Amino acid sequence: MKVTASVIERDLGLSKIEKKLNLVDGSGLAVGVFHDAKDEEGTQVAEYAAANEFGVQSKNIPERSFMRSTFDENFQKYVDITGGDVEAMAENSIEAVRMLFDLGAEMTNDIKRKIKSNIPPANTPETKAAKRGGNKTLIDTGAMRNSIKFRIFKDKEQIK
Repeated sequence: MKVTASVIERDLGLSKIEKKLNLVDGSGLAVGVFHDAKDEEGTQVAEYAAANEFGVQSKNIPERSFMRSTFDENFQKYVDITGGDVEAMAENSIEAVRMLFDLGAEMTNDIKRKIKSNIPPANTPETKAAKRGGNKTLIDTGAMRNSIKFRIFKDKEQIK
């Protein structure tokens, strides 16, 4: 008795996903405070954003993570956003750059919300006295929160 096998290849949209993801190949998404962001006095915001994100013991600035903690807290949501968009790309309803745009917008809004949440520890009495914008942590003029942006890159060139 001779047994013969045959294979039928069914695409089910995989080739469309692969084609769309080729648009993303070499692309990237960056979210945060960029080196060119400046406050109203011309100070680079990235410097004090990093000091608050990681803390600086020599200056008695406590760590108040607003970027790393936001990513950790929302990781599954971000996976879900990109997973759903990959499915939509297979159906030709959105482009790869749109997926990065949607994810960047969501992450930016989440980080801004986190900054507004009054991350502990509380401000010292000296900091409270020096603040112009109330007593919430991480907020004085709003420059840092307003500097949270996202950028989409393709082969190291900014496209958004």
